Amino acid sequence: MDRAEFDPEVFTEAAIRGLITALDDQHTGYVPPESFQIENDDIYGRFEGIGANVTMRRDGKLQIVAPLKGSPAEKAGLKSGDVVVAVNGEDIIGLSLLEAVSRIRGPRGTEVRLVVLHLGAVDEVEISIVRDVIPLESVLVRSRPEDRFAHIRLSTFYADTADQLAEAIRQAKSDGAEG
Repeated sequence: MDRAEFDPEVFTEAAIRGLITALDDQHTGYVPPESFQIENDDIYGRFEGIGANVTMRRDGKLQIVAPLKGSPAEKAGLKSGDVVVAVNGEDIIGLSLLEAVSRIRGPRGTEVRLVVLHLGAVDEVEISIVRDVIPLESVLVRSRPEDRFAHIRLSTFYADTADQLAEAIRQAKSDGAEG
């Protein structure tokens, strides 16, 4: 290789991936800088993408756990158990969870093409999805307005969770909840 063509960032990334692979530990992974933004975005309680909970199977395939209610993923027909094998024409099998997710997420209004194997199907299908802003709910009201006591569940904490909780409590009080 010509020294002028040597890219130290590419070399460093390859070395890190090699070290992680050599560990042979399913709980150890490498998060490249561009994928790390995903974790930072989630802190704010919303992101731009298709709106699906996913997991990485042991065989390196990305599986849809569940599309979020009302999300572009749900509207496009993604279902629990579906396996995503390619994003925009690129195979994603073997990528880390964050790397695969970073390929699917993108700015609101842009399109992403997923090659999907539906649960129980033989043939893969290509699905085009237009990304949107996906709010992440952390405050879930589990009571009805006429209930004497409000049942409010916090599922996780985002930057806006306190505001959402305050609004849920205000609404419960205005509905007549005693506690």
